[in-house]
Amino acid sequence: MLCIFVSTNAQDTSKAKIITYDPFNTSTIDTKKDIKTDMNTIKWNLSLLSRGIFLFDYERVISEHFSLEGGIGVTYRDYSYELLNSDISSDNSSFLDSRFDEAIMTIKPGFAFELSPRIYPRDGYMEGFYFAPIFRYRLYNIMLDNPSVYNDSTNTRQTFSGSQNFGYHTSEFGFLVGFQTDQSYWYDITWDYYFGVSLRNNSYKDLQYNGSRLTIVDKTSSTPAILFGVKIGILQY
Repeated sequence: MLCIFVSTNAQDTSKAKIITYDPFNTSTIDTKKDIKTDMNTIKWNLSLLSRGIFLFDYERVISEHFSLEGGIGVTYRDYSYELLNSDISSDNSSFLDSRFDEAIMTIKPGFAFELSPRIYPRDGYMEGFYFAPIFRYRLYNIMLDNPSVYNDSTNTRQTFSGSQNFGYHTSEFGFLVGFQTDQSYWYDITWDYYFGVSLRNNSYKDLQYNGSRLTIVDKTSSTPAILFGVKIGILQY
């Protein structure tokens, strides 16, 4: 009499075995090479919508406990940054509105990208808890046509002729702790939850008095930041 028991696991191929029993012999056959494992994931970061970013990530398995994730997206306008950053929003809700009395504003698409190697110390194959350093960069393009401002020192209105790019860009390096799972009611759907900290470097333009005139100057600031969010993705072989 011959009985065959098959035990498989869709994510952890190291546990996939075929154990064969017969009256005279018992053997174990490792079938890791024959089991299909999810090696790729395409994800959408829902949390970055509040920062004016529409970004997709792609994660690829490098080894059982290591993967590499990269993302690219389009930026619009980071209202959260403009409202919360004390360096450039102390006068009004928007740092651009607080600097100029009159201007025609045009928002142009910018871009964002991120890169993050991941370590899954326990489950592996893009599932379970993970640790990940992360680098992010995003650029926002905000054009102001013929902006003008009232100069208090001369009691005159000063106009900057032409189109001025008053956009800003941000780069940051941080560290994440997260959890990713494919347990859902929809087949091949994965959820990725993360939390972490980063050092964020902001570059923007501001107005500065130069004698009796105002000039546009470049400024930078560095601030710590808390990162958290959720992504939804689709698993692929």
